[in-house]
Amino acid sequence: MKNCVFILILLLLQSHWVKTQSLESNYNFRDLYHPDAEVQVDWNLVKTDSLWLYLAVSFRNNDHGDYMLDFYPLQEEKNEAANFAPQTYLGNDEEGYYYKYHVPASAQRWVLRVSHKKSSARYFYNVDPTSPFLDDIFLLKKSGLPQVSNWLMPDTHYRIKGNQTRVYGYHYRHSFAEALPPMQTSPDKLQKDLKIDSTFALTELDSLNFTAPGLYLLQGDTTSTFGRSCVLLNKYYPRLVKLNDLVQPLIYITTKNEKIKLDNIGNSKDKFDKFWIELTNSTNRAKKIIRRYYRRVEAANRYFTTYKEGWKTDKGMIYIIFGPPNEVYFKGSEEIWHYFENDMMPKISFTFVQTQSIFSPEASVLVRHEKYRSAWFRAVDLWRKGRY
Repeated sequence: MKNCVFILILLLLQSHWVKTQSLESNYNFRDLYHPDAEVQVDWNLVKTDSLWLYLAVSFRNNDHGDYMLDFYPLQEEKNEAANFAPQTYLGNDEEGYYYKYHVPASAQRWVLRVSHKKSSARYFYNVDPTSPFLDDIFLLKKSGLPQVSNWLMPDTHYRIKGNQTRVYGYHYRHSFAEALPPMQTSPDKLQKDLKIDSTFALTELDSLNFTAPGLYLLQGDTTSTFGRSCVLLNKYYPRLVKLNDLVQPLIYITTKNEKIKLDNIGNSKDKFDKFWIELTNSTNRAKKIIRRYYRRVEAANRYFTTYKEGWKTDKGMIYIIFGPPNEVYFKGSEEIWHYFENDMMPKISFTFVQTQSIFSPEASVLVRHEKYRSAWFRAVDLWRKGRY
């Protein structure tokens, strides 16, 4: 079944700490970032008293009972079932169905196989539970279901789970910069060190209500080099709704003067619409481009949000301007996107390298090169003319 592939593609991206581990296959994960996926999956691999895998699976048109999830070692034949404990169904909410698996300590390399019960198609994901950068803290919603995405909902109660009896939290109001163009090889001006705006401490019995927008870092051990990070933006995220939020991602296709003008339109939707109509020379083209551009922004937020909004990341920038890649391959810590040649754009490839920081061991950085200049300006010009 064609759409089944989306479930295993999305797992590779949305996991914490293990996205870009070496893949021992030639699978093309071209549907990895498909916003129209019939089945979508998010997950956390958590190392607390033991190693646990939490899955959140949502289905567009089919019931969760139509699918079967199995784990297998990453071997040549992939026909020997992994020694996992049976899945525990945790319940469901508006975000999907939740499952929990206990991962044996002996597990080295394994894959998730997803199949439709009425189809013979099988699909696999590579997972590496040996990564040293596993979450040892995670959040539970008020319902008791795990919070698996990197963004939080405002005015929502969460409870902390983890190895430590006491967890320390740090809140940052810092606004991170958007990604640089792919051909800008010289470093941008350095950002100032993050300033901690507030701190807090709590235990597993405490309920935490995130109210202030920004970045949150949770640590059981304050001397550790990593922690559990998440962002709080607004109740609509990953969609953008407010006019000011809609203006910000336009930095990728506007000139400096145009962006300054847009930043000063206030709450005038008429001025916002006028900008698009003048840019595309057509009301109909403007409507089409607005719909397409912000659909990509929303998808970028959903797939690539780490310690900052997804549209600001390197992957988010490339995804918005060039769209979903035709081919996606993994090689060690590298993730490679290939775009095929078409009537409007030449063939082009982008390589992302996994980076690690206290805020996001899963973030990826684009390998920038001057060779991207022509394709970048060509793609931006197509957007501005309403032809993309």
